[in-house]
Amino acid sequence: MAYMIVDGHQVELEGEKNVLAVIRKAGIDLPTLCYYPDLTLYGACRMCIVENERGGIIAACSETPADGMVVNTNTKKLRKHRRLILELLLGSHCHDCTTCKRSEICLLQELAIRYGVNTIRFPDDKGPRRIDDSSRSISIDRNKCVLCGNCIRICAERQNVGAINFVKRGSAMSVSTAFDKPLGDTCCTGCGRCSATCPTGAIIVKDETEKAWQAVHDGNKRTAALVDPMIVEAIGVEFGLPSYDNAFGKIVNALRRIGFDEIYDNSFAISVARAAEVSAFLGFFDKKKKLPWFASWCPAWCKYVRDKHPELQAHLSTSTPPLAEMTAAVRPGGMDAPDDLYIVAFGPCTAIKRELVTGSGQGADLILTARALVHMIKSAGIELGKLTPETPDSPADALCGAGGTFDAISLSEAVTRSARGRAVRATTVYGLASAEEIIEQIEAGDIRYDYIEVLACPEGCKRGAGQPRAFVRQRALTDR
Repeated sequence: MAYMIVDGHQVELEGEKNVLAVIRKAGIDLPTLCYYPDLTLYGACRMCIVENERGGIIAACSETPADGMVVNTNTKKLRKHRRLILELLLGSHCHDCTTCKRSEICLLQELAIRYGVNTIRFPDDKGPRRIDDSSRSISIDRNKCVLCGNCIRICAERQNVGAINFVKRGSAMSVSTAFDKPLGDTCCTGCGRCSATCPTGAIIVKDETEKAWQAVHDGNKRTAALVDPMIVEAIGVEFGLPSYDNAFGKIVNALRRIGFDEIYDNSFAISVARAAEVSAFLGFFDKKKKLPWFASWCPAWCKYVRDKHPELQAHLSTSTPPLAEMTAAVRPGGMDAPDDLYIVAFGPCTAIKRELVTGSGQGADLILTARALVHMIKSAGIELGKLTPETPDSPADALCGAGGTFDAISLSEAVTRSARGRAVRATTVYGLASAEEIIEQIEAGDIRYDYIEVLACPEGCKRGAGQPRAFVRQRALTDR
């Protein structure tokens, strides 16, 4: 049996690709800022350094395990080096932690506290750097960037977008776009995966909760909140609710306390929209028209098609997405209806925020993330766990008659179930880079699919970049 000695304890080797994985298997939370196993190795932060039996210091993320290898993770030398690394990082990092959106959920801040870095000896002589606020979905603050490269690698490797990269060299290096264009004018899809992997507040999802507060405090407006079922579990995790607790009912109660006049569950709309999507596809399949058919519910995927594969736009589904179904039921007259209703949609997606700018906001006046809803609940001082569950309002007559329940199946699975003997080949693809591989294989004639659902985020909308940070990190523990 091959093994390593980690801090004096024997740990069996089971095919781990680096020393870091072995150390974490031993129950030691070795810190990293730039390591994700699904991305190419970068090794920039050096926080994962360990000491071997000869006193040499190595980076655990890039060292291959060997039988009999001995490493120590918490020596005097290592603590001194890690503190110095953190000081250097903090020295070129702005210190507005109290007003930073990532405060208390910032990995750099967490490590500084963990290693007792209370003073910074190295001044930042670079001066203030430009903040790119041009995107509707995310904002880039280079004053907080530690050059870990996570955002660049995930954008290129998992999304095949490559909207950002390192520019310049040495102390002038920063993360930017080609020719330093505003991010909103590039091929960025707004998926927010860069924000999900950023360890600091350098890339954040835009927070527009103040607009929602203004609406609920406006006595001349009726406000309606639309809640996507995909955010319920995440919000429950954020507030420490047991998995069996009625998180949705408590969220409804919280929204009423915040001041929303009407609260709706988007589950019904998802069921209705999914049925319409399946029916429309099967009609096209029977006529053998424009196959393969690509689902168009993911806004990041639709932006990717427009930018990189305009020839596929004719293959995109034209059925009404769930949010548009729901807003049509809540406000039958549409956006031009002369009423005082202000609709706020809460969901896990960041890319959909772009649709308010492009004029296809799907009937909502404001689109906020699950993270924004968490901020509103906490800002109102509401203790979610102590609330009594309440029932949401129901536009059942306008939407789906007797109503229904949410069945969390993919569109491709729904298509397969409804095929009824038809030889339909359907699949769901996660990540835009995976979608690109599928497209290349189809064009080469290597595979054939009739229906393809593309979702930009891992595990789909459940892992959307707009989910609360605690949930994203909990779901990604094996990714660090």
